[in-house]
Amino acid sequence: MKIRNTVIIPLILLKCLDCSAQLDIGKSIDSFTVLKKDSLFHIITSPAQFEKGYEIIFDSIMYHVGVKDNSIIFISTTDPKFRTQEGACIGMLYSAMDTTKSKIKDLRGWGKVLPLSSGWNAVFDFKVPLRDNSPIQFFYRKK
Repeated sequence: MKIRNTVIIPLILLKCLDCSAQLDIGKSIDSFTVLKKDSLFHIITSPAQFEKGYEIIFDSIMYHVGVKDNSIIFISTTDPKFRTQEGACIGMLYSAMDTTKSKIKDLRGWGKVLPLSSGWNAVFDFKVPLRDNSPIQFFYRKK
């Protein structure tokens, strides 16, 4: 019994320590494991703006992050495992979103953007009219 308690307590502490790291705007890129650190690319952070970008995996989800002065200023994902606080996910249909059409922003050449209360933005294909059966293409947050 004593051995079991000794093992469980360190595992609980390790889990709690792991919870302190959060992927968020303003965090230093050095706080995260960057995939292919030597293969820097540029990421579109708005229809006419590019920033230095990296791929990272956080909580088993792949993200693309835009970085300026070593600080994360943009986060996007197309990972099907990702869920917003509202429960939205990649491929979810527009009809399933709890929203009004007046919130949709049309960013020409980039996407039809639906801001969510969690701070994430759901993006639908810009090339076709937005319909009830339009799926979410990706999510992003930015500074």
